[in-house]
Amino acid sequence: MSISKLFRVLCIFLIISVLFVCAGFSVAATSYDEVPYRTYTYWEGYTVKKPVAMKEMYSVSNILDYTTDSQIDFSEIQHIYIDSNGYLYVLDGYNAAITVLDENYRVIKKISELNFNGEKISFQHAEGIFVNKDGRLYIADTENLRIIVLSPEGAVESIIKKPDSPLLPEDFNFAPIKLLQDTEGFLYVLCDGCYYGAMKFSSEYEFLGFYGANVVNTSVISSIGGFISNLFMTEARRMNDIQKLPYTHTRLNQTCRAAGWIPLIRKP
Repeated sequence: MSISKLFRVLCIFLIISVLFVCAGFSVAATSYDEVPYRTYTYWEGYTVKKPVAMKEMYSVSNILDYTTDSQIDFSEIQHIYIDSNGYLYVLDGYNAAITVLDENYRVIKKISELNFNGEKISFQHAEGIFVNKDGRLYIADTENLRIIVLSPEGAVESIIKKPDSPLLPEDFNFAPIKLLQDTEGFLYVLCDGCYYGAMKFSSEYEFLGFYGANVVNTSVISSIGGFISNLFMTEARRMNDIQKLPYTHTRLNQTCRAAGWIPLIRKP
């Protein structure tokens, strides 16, 4: 093949390549315009990781607000839970209300005004909810330092407060933020600022201990060094010193193992 023919072939190849690249950019731009976010994955190279654009994994199918249903009026969504029937529970902590929607996102009922022993109770600024297989609803009433238990009919069945137990420090802050129940009826509760793991309760709401407690890794040498430094540390420095504490957990999840649900606690 002559040089002139080879040159023409190379030019045609380059033109076709440019057209394909431009078409790819056009498709990508169109696809990106359909979703309000960018999807990417991390590609690990020889030295650093870098984000690589990829096809979007999710797209918006519906938006729920007052324009779709006048009964939907959220101010501060703290938690969302889907029960075994496919019903969607939305906790609005600011309004102290739980909106229940069916599988077609139609409002079934709203839970807001509660009564217990003739007294009205509120769960404003609650941070977590859970619905078990029997339809019993648990509310982590964070600001009021308690857990509210509702029957399947919506009546207040019980209120769980800080247990009187030698297993708890005197200054323990019982401020529930997330909770769940396994298939055996054990209730697991995460409290705000708790370093001990999840609190575990029996099906009769008796406190049994902690689940998934963290361990602070230290050594004899570091302990001795810390003790000696504390002897010569001023009060001002001691007050500003950062203690070596484990992280707190903020999320509870469930995973299925054989016949039952296994609770998983996760750090932020």
